[in-house]
Amino acid sequence: MNLPIDPTLDRYGLGRLVPASVREIWANEATDFTPWLAENLDLVGDLIGMPITLKNREVLVAGFRLDLLAETADGRHVVIENQLDPSDHSHLGQLMVYASALEPVAVVWIAREFRDAHRRAFEWLNERTDDGVRFFAIKLGVVAIGASARAPELTLAAEPSEVQRATKEIAAPPSSTSRDRMAFFETVMESVARARVGFRKPKVDPSNWVGFSSGPFGHYSVVLDRENRVRVEVWLDCEDRDRNKALFDELRMDAASIEQAIGAPITWDRKDERRASSIAVVGALVPLGTSRSADPQVAWTSDMVITLLEALESRLRHRALALRER
Repeated sequence: MNLPIDPTLDRYGLGRLVPASVREIWANEATDFTPWLAENLDLVGDLIGMPITLKNREVLVAGFRLDLLAETADGRHVVIENQLDPSDHSHLGQLMVYASALEPVAVVWIAREFRDAHRRAFEWLNERTDDGVRFFAIKLGVVAIGASARAPELTLAAEPSEVQRATKEIAAPPSSTSRDRMAFFETVMESVARARVGFRKPKVDPSNWVGFSSGPFGHYSVVLDRENRVRVEVWLDCEDRDRNKALFDELRMDAASIEQAIGAPITWDRKDERRASSIAVVGALVPLGTSRSADPQVAWTSDMVITLLEALESRLRHRALALRER
C-alpha cells in the first residue's frame, strides 16, 4: 500500500523548522504564558544548568510583582521575569530591584526578542558581579516542522561565559575537597550523557551535590554526604505539600515493584516537617580523587542514575501532572 505523501517533507523524509507566532499560543502574558511557564520550569532549569522548582507566582517585591520565584534544591532563590514582547528598560529595572531584594543565585529574563543594549547589560552584569549570582537572558520562540504540533523554543541570548566563570574561580578557587567532588560529578554526568541519548549534562559547581533532569515532580540529584558516601535521589517537589506527600505515598505503596525494577533497596524519606519528600538509593564511600569513568563508584553512580531515569521518569511526570490537575 502506498502511503500518502506529506508535501512538507523532502524525498528523504526531512522537514523544515517553521517559526510560529508566540502570540498565537499565548495571547496574554499573565493569564496564559506565566502559568504555562510555571508548569514547565524544567525547560528553564535544563537551559541554565540548575534544577529548579516553583516557589510562588506574582510575588510582591518593593511595589512590583515578580512573575515567578523559583528555588534550587538547597533553597536558593531564582528570579524569573518574562515578556511576550521585546525586552524593555522597565523590565530590566524591575529585575535589578528583585535581585537586590531577594539575593538570588540566578536572574532569568525571558522575552520574545532582546535588544542589543539589554543583552550587553546582562553580559556586563555577569562580568562585574561575583559568582554568587548569574544572569541569563532567554529568547522565547515557537517552532513546528511542517504541519506538525508546535513546540516552544528557548535559546540563551546571554549567560555567564566560560571565561567569566574561570576568572571568578581563579579569584576564589574551590578547596581541594570541592575540586575532587566536582571531578567526580563531572565524570558521572559525562558517563550518563554518553549512555543516554538526549540527556543534558548539567553544570557542576563547587558543592556536595549536582541536580539534573528536573520536571513537574521535582528533580534528580547525586549527593556526596559529609563522609563522601554517594546517594542518587529523587527530590519530590510538585510545588504543593499535599501533592508532594500524595505522590510519595503512591510510590511507597508500590515500593516492592519499584525496588525490583531498580535492583536496589530504596531509602524512603517522607519528610513530614518539610514541603518536599525524597527517595534515594545509597551507595558506598567515594574515595576523594575518584574521577575516572572506570572507577567502581563512578560506574555504579552513573548506572544508578540511568536506572532511576528509565524506571521512574515517565511515571513521575505523568502522576505529578495528574495530581496538579486534580
